[in-house]
Amino acid sequence: MRYIKNEIFSGYNGEPIKIQAPTVFTPEIVEVIEANVSDIFLVILNNYEPMPGEVLRLQEIGPLGDMLKKFKRQLTIKSMLELTDEEHAVLLKISQWMLPKCPKIIMLSALIILELIEDASKKEPIGELASA
Repeated sequence: MRYIKNEIFSGYNGEPIKIQAPTVFTPEIVEVIEANVSDIFLVILNNYEPMPGEVLRLQEIGPLGDMLKKFKRQLTIKSMLELTDEEHAVLLKISQWMLPKCPKIIMLSALIILELIEDASKKEPIGELASA
């Protein structure tokens, strides 16, 4: 397993990135929120459209679907994202393909995002965040 702290994501300029997201009780109404790490990953994965040479293997499709469910806005900010090694590999692969094609504010933060994924801890979190 790999662990990434799901906190408010600060972009390349040090400011939190704001995105549009449906409200909890009325999904047809959109609000502007400060994105947490799982929201950024969700934007990247939702924008994935395979181009020549950017196709997932059959065994990578399951982890992609699992991550899409996992990254929905239901996670609290003080939680840890738990990724299997397969999910981690697929997230890194798709991020490397998609970051140059993402909206400008996310694209400019590409190095921060990739570093966050690459540095995902293999150690299980302890203390307050483990129980969140």
